[in-house]
Amino acid sequence: MIVVVCSVVAEHNKKFLLVSEKKNEAEGKYGLPGGQLEHGETLEECAEREFKEETGYDAGEIELFTITHKPATQHGNSVIRFVYKTASAVISQRSPAELQTVWLDRDEIIALSQEGLLRGADVLDVLDATSKELTITIKTYKTISS
Repeated sequence: MIVVVCSVVAEHNKKFLLVSEKKNEAEGKYGLPGGQLEHGETLEECAEREFKEETGYDAGEIELFTITHKPATQHGNSVIRFVYKTASAVISQRSPAELQTVWLDRDEIIALSQEGLLRGADVLDVLDATSKELTITIKTYKTISS
């Protein structure tokens, strides 16, 4: 099955926002806030919703900057992840969050990775990609039902 997920990278004062996972296979590991695209939802709507649900923060203005693909997960899925970044997350106001959040610098994230506590081998690559200038254009076409 092909699964589409969206994540948001938030950086503030040279620290990145990660969430502590609750799912059985990933419990106690840290990853980027994000989740599955729901029926009828645009990629941007998914990224904003998941970021708010998992962190309690509003994503602010988001920009797509990379896409990752895991062709075969342990569950037999092919996962395509659209990763957005925000420099304008509203971090001064926070509503209840589904997951515990933590702001970590790159060295702290590397230490988590070395301890096997990062969910996904691509997290460090994605964080490193935030500093690169990339331009990706995606157009959304919604089907109108009759």
